[in-house]
Amino acid sequence: MGDKPLKEYEGKINVCARAIIENQGRVLLVKRTREPDIGFWCIPGGIVNMGETSLDAVIREVKEEVGLDINPRFLFYQDSINVVPNHHWLCLYFHAANQEDPVINSESDAYCFFSRKELGEIDIAFDNREVLERYYRLNSKDQ
Repeated sequence: MGDKPLKEYEGKINVCARAIIENQGRVLLVKRTREPDIGFWCIPGGIVNMGETSLDAVIREVKEEVGLDINPRFLFYQDSINVVPNHHWLCLYFHAANQEDPVINSESDAYCFFSRKELGEIDIAFDNREVLERYYRLNSKDQ
């Protein structure tokens, strides 16, 4: 590359890793305690730190947010552009099965395992509703 520095871009792409955690056909969501979308339900996960793999990030974030040790497998990624105004997120989604009860921390107000039908009756943060529908579509093709 030579000795010229890389150009700094005004807008940055943020990378996050989230886990769709399933227990008996129901998916785990946590209720947010901070903006954006305070009080809405979301898929557990968060930002990938510099030098961290997305797999390590999702394992860490799930442990921090809901106290679960998971063995995730990669599902898909999704670009989330302006879901949060003036932000571009590249979110990597993983799947994990779970039989344990989550433990909530300060980032979340509550947790709940929801059936697909129940998801239609709650406020869901960001573009997580679209992500969950994509997850269900992919699962129906596998069967």
